[in-house]
Amino acid sequence: EFEPGTAGFVISVSDTLLRELATRDPQLALLFAAPATMEMPRDAATTTALLQATRALAQEHQRAGAGRALALDGLAALLLVQILRVTHSLAPLQGAPLSRQRQLMARFRALVETEFRSALPIPGYAKRLRATEAQLRNACLATTGQPPVQVVHARLLLEAKRQLFYTAKPVAEIAWSLGFADAAYFTRFFTRRAGVSPRKYRQERPDAEVRD
Repeated sequence: EFEPGTAGFVISVSDTLLRELATRDPQLALLFAAPATMEMPRDAATTTALLQATRALAQEHQRAGAGRALALDGLAALLLVQILRVTHSLAPLQGAPLSRQRQLMARFRALVETEFRSALPIPGYAKRLRATEAQLRNACLATTGQPPVQVVHARLLLEAKRQLFYTAKPVAEIAWSLGFADAAYFTRFFTRRAGVSPRKYRQERPDAEVRD
């Protein structure tokens, strides 16, 4: 699944595809062992190859026709290989300390992964991270261009889209699983950020024709 995001794109890889690829190259599974951020040299060959693979996946995602699902699987595998190569090319630098803001952002993303369903407020995130709200906000803006609340909302939206696409759960059940006590509020939250209602998103997904 390939979703446009506020600060780029979010790419989801199914567990089935990941397991299949990991049997052929176990190193791929390590990419998902823990949240991580990478700072890539702008002109490096590995960076260029990664961007090309990402663009190819984005272009194929917009197409419809024979072989689309197979092409997406192949391009997703190519993208993961390019990410793996980038991590290897940066390996000598991994001992170097990240900037404090990047360290804080990496910790924040890891905490969001465990808490995005809990409706934890931003001051609560900052307290858990032993940072001030200003420090957390500055780290988010410097590394993503987004304030902390948008990072949390983007994660909630991504999970909502995944559940709408991959499951047949009623919208109200999805809302409840994501920490929304009111299904109507969830619908407004989703519609404002996705541009369509949850039900319309589920009906109009281009991938639905391929996966049904």
